[in-house]
Amino acid sequence: MLRLAEKIRKKQEGEATNESDFASSPSLINASVRDKLLAQEIPEIKTNLPSTCKITYPDPNKIHQFMLEITPKEGIWQFGHFIFDFNIPETYNHAPPAVKCLTKIWHPNIDEHGNVCLSILRQASLDPTGWTPTRKLMDVIWGLESLFGELCDFTDALNVKAAEQYLQNKDAFIRTARNFMLRFSARCVRALSTGSKAPPPPASSKPPVVSRPSVSAKTPSQPQKPPAKAFQPVPAASYSTPYKANEYYDFSQYSFYDLERVAELEHLILGIRNQTSQRPPKQTISDMIADAQKQVTLAEKRPKIKEILDRSSELSKYMDPNFLDVQTIATEAKIKVILLHEAEIRQTAQALEALQSLKDVLNNPAYSDLSQMKAKFAEMHQKHAEQEMQTNDFMDESNALLEAYANAVSLNFSFTSLFFSTLLMSHTTRNMSKLLLAWQKKVTAK
Repeated sequence: MLRLAEKIRKKQEGEATNESDFASSPSLINASVRDKLLAQEIPEIKTNLPSTCKITYPDPNKIHQFMLEITPKEGIWQFGHFIFDFNIPETYNHAPPAVKCLTKIWHPNIDEHGNVCLSILRQASLDPTGWTPTRKLMDVIWGLESLFGELCDFTDALNVKAAEQYLQNKDAFIRTARNFMLRFSARCVRALSTGSKAPPPPASSKPPVVSRPSVSAKTPSQPQKPPAKAFQPVPAASYSTPYKANEYYDFSQYSFYDLERVAELEHLILGIRNQTSQRPPKQTISDMIADAQKQVTLAEKRPKIKEILDRSSELSKYMDPNFLDVQTIATEAKIKVILLHEAEIRQTAQALEALQSLKDVLNNPAYSDLSQMKAKFAEMHQKHAEQEMQTNDFMDESNALLEAYANAVSLNFSFTSLFFSTLLMSHTTRNMSKLLLAWQKKVTAK
């Protein structure tokens, strides 16, 4: 489970919110022990609340029920708006608060039902680092805010599919998290499309809050004003998926195939732009024959290539400002996203026009008899291989002859040296014999 001990000790002071001071409210006179404890914690929360967090109370008379909105400023979920529902039980502070994530999010520690995997939200009897009466709501807020940063844990995950996708392909995980933000956190769309934080709403408009249904009695005689439109997390089932295909997305039950097509288009543009021309390396005859066989094999797939070329016109839908879901992003934002890549899209269009010219090449009569050409290339390749084997055998025999000749020359040189050494020794022995005979004659004469 995730641990908050070090995080809580190192947390710095944040910004205060503009919520009303419930500690001085008259409704707290007969409040329960839970509400009295909460009234004592509210000033501390207002003082130490991080700048990325915002608290709203649907019912000002119920301080044990409130919403926490987190807007990460960095990381994978940057510019997102994620709402958590807090419900403080009557047994507080012996029991932890019940926290639910109302915004659909692709996160390893938050599942699709909004359950949050955080050690402080568990009883101490189940987790040694879990909730104790000495903990406070500020610790829970810090923990939730850190789930989008240093406390995000992919090894002990509640959403196993998200963790597996991150471990297998980090880029795909980031793209999926961005898709969830575009679908279920609508206010981050403008920030994602411009690359900066979205500007705040006008002063005349009220900030969006999550509303709860009121249980107070209503009299028919009194006219009721329609409630202001509040920001509600919308379930995935209410969104349409015009390009639905199961093979495009395998990690969740939600569908974002239109956004996946945008990612594929970006990959196509960047891939073409990043290609660099290099001088082809020198090839041998064998390599040239192998390359020719590859070209023949590719030419045999001419019907499939023609089918792909005929469907190339379908790429034009990526340039349509209405290719995204109307409920996801405004038309102005779509146009801005497309205009950011106007130059790359024009280059891609030129490349597609050049690709259309390949139809005439593929329909050339020279490709009508590909089977015979392939057979000829196979025979040439086999003959070349046989000649290469014969050449290797000749080279081995030549090396063996040269080695034998070198050994013979070395042996002849050894015999010659031995002969001259023996001749020199015999000459020396003859001279010594003559000297001994002369010396013997001199001795005898005396």
